Amino acid sequence: MDLNLRDRLNVKRRDTWDECQMQIAEYCSAHVTQGAQALKQVLQAKVTSELKRKIAYEAEFSSVAEACIEKNAPEPLKRSIFEMANAEAGN
Repeated sequence: MDLNLRDRLNVKRRDTWDECQMQIAEYCSAHVTQGAQALKQVLQAKVTSELKRKIAYEAEFSSVAEACIEKNAPEPLKRSIFEMANAEAGN
């Protein structure tokens, strides 16, 4: 199918990867920031929810998002994302 030869497709894949990377970085920066615990928890929950939406079956480039999370996210974030996704898939 020569999908890798299609520049537009590769750009969208890269954009999805970059968006996931930025959200992972946001999660990690909240984790190490000194400050209100409640604010950290809200920020981390927001990132977790956004990444979970990116790996949903019907989401565009969900496999790219999943690969980025598997490769780059810290273990607690991975567990949160994939446990939530698996629980919802079982419903």
